[in-house]
Amino acid sequence: MVLFLHISSRVADEPYPRLLRDKGGSGFPTLLFMDAAGDVLLKQRGRDVEAFTTSLERLERWRELERLRASGDPGIAYELLMAEIDLGRVDFPAAAAQRQTFGELDPEQERALDAQLTNLESEHLIKKKGPHAGPDLLQMWEAGRIPTGAAGRGFYDALLDHAADQKDAKQFVRFLSEMKRAYGKERRLRPYFKERQEQVRDLRRGN
Repeated sequence: MVLFLHISSRVADEPYPRLLRDKGGSGFPTLLFMDAAGDVLLKQRGRDVEAFTTSLERLERWRELERLRASGDPGIAYELLMAEIDLGRVDFPAAAAQRQTFGELDPEQERALDAQLTNLESEHLIKKKGPHAGPDLLQMWEAGRIPTGAAGRGFYDALLDHAADQKDAKQFVRFLSEMKRAYGKERRLRPYFKERQEQVRDLRRGN
């Protein structure tokens, strides 16, 4: 099931005035994939046909894996967990617990799953500890466990805040340089990097 939520004005006697907010919508238009019970399966990001088709394929594959699990097929555990992570249907504690039940994985599977778990752990720490997540994220960084994608942006952003709170200009510059190497080509982040660069001057002045 696909639900388009595009509410431009309040309608008199609308029975679900909070539907957009209740389903996780944050702007117009909002496109959600939902099941028959109204539970959100996936929030669509891209708005072109290709992005829509890809999302639908990901959901169909996940549902097929769910059917295989229900039938007792033990050989799909790894693929199912990766699909659930991809769709945002599992958090870090649950994913890490499932990982412990797996047997030996081949090196490629091991690398792929570890990368996903690293992303999930970073997001989990930031969500759980907020501005106090810095020390835990620093431990991840020191161990070479660096998130990627959107998780990586949040990871470095939190590390920069932590370094700023500690008045550690050297560490701040290092995190900023690493973040620029990973995300510096994203034009929408230019104002962000400019603002962070200004912080470097303030930290070096002892402000």
